[in-house]
Amino acid sequence: MSGPLRSIVESDHTQEANDDARGRWFGAELAWEAALQVLMYDPTFGIPINEVGNLRTFTFQGARSSDMPTVQVLYQDNLDHVEIIDLRYTEASQYVQYQH
Repeated sequence: MSGPLRSIVESDHTQEANDDARGRWFGAELAWEAALQVLMYDPTFGIPINEVGNLRTFTFQGARSSDMPTVQVLYQDNLDHVEIIDLRYTEASQYVQYQH
């Protein structure tokens, strides 16, 4: 863990994406809740995509067997809160390969 629990600020676009995903995948709500838990407890988990390191992205891998989509999240760590800038839901891959 990287500090105190952070609050989450979601944009209107985030809410629309979540609503659309809930209509498409049974497990969308669970996938989003899992992604939020990661961000609230450890906002440094994602890969930094700017020099400062506060703009980050991470992917929560879903599971086809549970009708749970994959969620890709773009967010900004603002020290006292995490701002969700964008997110995208996609069909979970049938097979996920891990590099060792």
